Amino acid sequence: MAVKIYGSLNNPDDTDKKWTLEIAFPWKILKECSFEGRKPKDGEQWRVNFSRVNWDVEIRKGKYGKKINPKTGKHYPEHNWVWSPQGVIAMHQPETWGYVQFSDTVVKGQKENLEKYGT
Repeated sequence: MAVKIYGSLNNPDDTDKKWTLEIAFPWKILKECSFEGRKPKDGEQWRVNFSRVNWDVEIRKGKYGKKINPKTGKHYPEHNWVWSPQGVIAMHQPETWGYVQFSDTVVKGQKENLEKYGT
């Protein structure tokens, strides 16, 4: 896994530009979800989704805190970000997730060596 922050972590005195995340899943973790316990074949599809939840925040005494709606006295609702939109806030419904299609196609003249990811 790799994380890159374009700014600074938990520093309310500046404005960050963005962040990125790269992750590889070892086959031994995914195997239990696979058809017949085998690696996907060329053209097979799996449903997947990725989610991020965040809240509106404000700085109080040099630290971040969830913003409170002055009309209700409660925190504002969270923002739900997903890789494939589902139409409703229901991340636990795989039938609404997007598809990943596996391929044996060579990209940029070289096939990826998945052995380094524990496959």
